[in-house]
Amino acid sequence: MDVIDDNSIQRYESNNGITTGYLKYDNTKLSKEEIRAIAPFIFFKNNSGLKSLKWIGSSLIKGLTHGNKVQRTYPKTHYPFSIGTNFKVQGKNFECDGNKYFFVYRINSVTSRVEDNLDVDRFYFQPMFPETYSS
Repeated sequence: MDVIDDNSIQRYESNNGITTGYLKYDNTKLSKEEIRAIAPFIFFKNNSGLKSLKWIGSSLIKGLTHGNKVQRTYPKTHYPFSIGTNFKVQGKNFECDGNKYFFVYRINSVTSRVEDNLDVDRFYFQPMFPETYSS
C-alpha cells in the first residue's frame, strides 16, 4: 500500500502485557478517521486482514477491467473471509433487469464481533508528514 509504510508496521508488547500496533501513514492521502478504519485490517491475526485488503483491491481492478478494455459496469467483490465483522455502510438500493442490488459507496465503520481477531490491544498511528495539514 502506498498510503502506509509497510516497513513501519510493528507490534510492541509492554510490561503490563498490552500489545500496541504501530504504523506510519501518508497523512496527505488518508485522514485520521480513515486510518482508524483501516488499522484493524492491518493488525488481524496471521496478517489475514492485510491480505484481504490487497485481495479486495486486485478483485476490484479485475472487476473494472476485462483484458485491456475498461468495463462500464459496477464491479462485483465480496468480503474474502468470515470472521464475524460488522460493517456500517451507506449506499443505494437499485434494481436492474429484475435483480435487486445494494451499491455501497461509503464504509462508516468496521467493528469485529469476535474480540480476539486482532493481534494487538491498541493502535498508534504516526503521520509521515506531521507538518502537513491532514483532513
